[in-house]
Amino acid sequence: MERLGSSRTEQARLVERAKIVLGCLAGERNDQIAARMKLQGEYGSDVAKRFMEEGHRGVT
Repeated sequence: MERLGSSRTEQARLVERAKIVLGCLAGERNDQIAARMKLQGEYGSDVAKRFMEEGHRGVT
């Protein structure tokens, strides 16, 4: 996740998802992640939920 979250060559949506997961793993709340990354709606919490349920496959 860390490699993907800091990548400059991967697809932007994958990098964004990795950053969301890394924030969750660091203990940030969903609203904090959304504000920091300027996300709208429930996108961040949806990504985090998929990661918790499916692991890496749920994010990529």
